[in-house]
Formats: sequence, structure tokens, C-alpha cells
Amino acid sequence: MVIYPPVAPPFRVSQFFGEHPSWYIPYGLLAHPGVDIPGEVGTPLHAGVAGYVYVTQTYLTGICLHMASHGGTLIYKHCQATVGVMGRQVKVGEVVATLGNTGAHTTGPHVHVEWIPADADYNNGYKGAVDPWPLIQEGIMELEKAGELATDARWQVEEIVRDRNAAEAMRTEAARLLAEADKLDRQSWERIRALVSTTRGKLYAIEAALGRPVPEEWEGE
Repeated sequence: MVIYPPVAPPFRVSQFFGEHPSWYIPYGLLAHPGVDIPGEVGTPLHAGVAGYVYVTQTYLTGICLHMASHGGTLIYKHCQATVGVMGRQVKVGEVVATLGNTGAHTTGPHVHVEWIPADADYNNGYKGAVDPWPLIQEGIMELEKAGELATDARWQVEEIVRDRNAAEAMRTEAARLLAEADKLDRQSWERIRALVSTTRGKLYAIEAALGRPVPEEWEGE
């Protein structure tokens, strides 16, 4: 299973899974049940998994965007707002919400990323949530690979465009040279005719007057 990050890397994590137990024990949790990524209010949040989206809202967590997939449910808490029609199926990378600071249980604008796998153990002390960071790291590596492939593809496209432009320039130059060759060929035949024509060639008349045999190649006209 891979979870793609809600915002484009690089980004900072202000709180990892399992940190600050004393903050969360009063809420029936062993410690922090997700990963917090701070940012500016209104920053677009992208779907980390493909699935159906729906929204919930509580006093503590504010606006929560849920993405239900075959592998589990990914949750973005403290959103400023959701984006698009809820209940629809979204693709990875699609903007589904904006980063915010809603809910009482927040110290500043951030998105709380929480992952509850399909086979969740709801008695694990985190109400079924497990550490999403390893899966997010996998997503970051997938994005890096995709970025490398995209860069390579762009270089190849640019190289192909350069080759095609060079080929077109060569064709243009070849056409110019062919036209020049045809022109020179026509001019050379005109000059030959002017010199060796049996009816009006200057050299033909001179050679004939001198009594010399006329070369066969002169017998063109």
C-alpha cells in the first residue's frame, strides 16, 4: 500500500505518529495517531489514495476529509474546506480539500494525516489508526521516480523535436541544392548546345572549317 503526500515535497512534519502521549491520553489515545504537516491556510490538499470521499466534522478535529479505498481509509483533519462533490470517486493527486486550522485540537494551520487500514485493530490504543509515515515515504519515492521518468521523457521529446527540425532544415537545404543542380545542369546543356550544335555551334563550325573530324558527342543536334 502506498500513500501519496497531501502536499508536494519537500515539506516539514511538525508531529509524527506516537509522539506526545500526555497530550492524547485524555482523548483515549496512547499518543498522536497520525502525521502533522504544517502549511498555509488554503493550500490545496491532494488525494493520497484513490477512493470515495466523504466529510465529517467534530468540535476537536474540525473539518475531516475521508478517502475510503480498498486498503483502508485516509483522513485529512483540520481542513479549511472540502473541494468538489462529496461521495464521488477521486483519483490519486486530485485536489480534495484545502489545508486549514479548524477544530479545537490544533495549535496552528496544518493537515493531520491519519490512516486506518481495512483490517484495523480498533483496540490498538489509536482507535484503529497506524503510522502512515512509512506509506507516505513510499509515496514520496514513487513521486520521485515518476518525476525522473517525466524528466527523461521531456528530454527525449525535446531531442526528437530537435532531430525533426534538423531533418526539416536538411530537406529544405536538399531542395535548394537540387534546384541549384537542375539550374546548373540546364545551363551546362545550353552552353554545350551553343558550342557544338551541328546547326549553330561555334566549335562545330571551326572544327569543320579546319577539316578535323567532329567528335561523336558533338552530334547532339
